[in-house]
Amino acid sequence: MSAYHGNNYLPLLERFYRSHRPALFTLVDALEMEPTTADRSVLDAVEFIRANRDRRGDWIEEKTAYTRDGQQFTVAIDVDAFASVGWRKVLRDKDRPGMLSRRHLEVCVFSHLAAELRSSDSAVTRSDSYANLGAQLMSWEECEPLAAQFCEQAGIPTEAVVLRSTRATRPTPT
Repeated sequence: MSAYHGNNYLPLLERFYRSHRPALFTLVDALEMEPTTADRSVLDAVEFIRANRDRRGDWIEEKTAYTRDGQQFTVAIDVDAFASVGWRKVLRDKDRPGMLSRRHLEVCVFSHLAAELRSSDSAVTRSDSYANLGAQLMSWEECEPLAAQFCEQAGIPTEAVVLRSTRATRPTPT
């Protein structure tokens, strides 16, 4: 009954995720991802769940120390930075402050990662479909010699002053 309270289906997703867990971790291990915005919260969360993938307990601390390649690292996760209110209700328990539901956290992070890849807020390095589109744009130095030819083909003035006055007098569609 509590799983359906408030029409929140998120607690039910973990059951469907379980069989895909190894494949998803293999995928994030193989891909090199980068943020396309200043917000790194989801990619940091991916690193957090990767660091804790071998944990088996139901609850995990929001800050964890782990060893990789002989070096000690500490990772923390801020679910408030990316997770919706519905997810935060599923992830936290008022009786366990500072702890998160490990299994639900993994589902939450992979769901948000998929959304970020679809919206191009995160990118896969050297990818065609999920590449950083901003990095593929031409610089102004590359565009400047082509601007006059483009304006001529598009039928727009090349001088900014003329372009602004043309736009101001153009009738608006009804």
